[in-house]
Amino acid sequence: MMGYILSEIAVSLTVFKIWVDKSGEGLQWEMVQEVDMRVGFGGRYRGGVVLASEIALTENNKFLMTSLRNDSSFSIPSPTNPSSNQTISSDSLLTYSISPSTGLIDLVDEVAAGGSYPRQFSLNKGGDLVAVAEQYDGNVVILGRDVHTGNVEGVVAAMGNMGSGRLEGVVQVVWWE
Repeated sequence: MMGYILSEIAVSLTVFKIWVDKSGEGLQWEMVQEVDMRVGFGGRYRGGVVLASEIALTENNKFLMTSLRNDSSFSIPSPTNPSSNQTISSDSLLTYSISPSTGLIDLVDEVAAGGSYPRQFSLNKGGDLVAVAEQYDGNVVILGRDVHTGNVEGVVAAMGNMGSGRLEGVVQVVWWE
C-alpha cells in the first residue's frame, strides 16, 4: 500500500510505503520518494511564492494529478471568451504516472489549468474530464483528458463570472453523475 502526501507550502509530493506491522504496532510508514513540484520538464524551476493545492488519483489509479497556484507558467486564450484576442495568465496542472510495481511517481504532463489560482479540481467518473475551480478568476474550466496517457488535452468548456477576486472566487467544484 502506498500513500501520497501533498505539502502546500513546501510545494512537494511525498510518497510513503505503508504496511501493517505484524507485531500489532499498527501502521508503519517509510518515505520512499520526495518530489519538488516547482521543478518542471527540463529542470525548469518555478520561482516566487508558488503553492500546491490539490491532489487526486485518476479513475484507473495509474496517474496522480496535482495543481499549483501562483506559478503563472502559461499565457493562454481566455477560456470564457475564446473568440476574443484576450490572453490570461494560467497556473499549472501536473500529472504523474504511478509505477505499478513500486508506486513511485514520474512527471508526464504539465499543462495550463485554465486560469489563476486553481484551488481545487475533480475528475468525472470516466476520468476524461477535469473540472477546475479557478479562485482568482471566478471561473470553472472543464478540461479534456486522455485516460490512457493521462495527458490533459485542453479546454472543453468554461463558465465565468462565478465570483471573482481572492475572497469571492470559486474554491470547489465536484461532479454528480
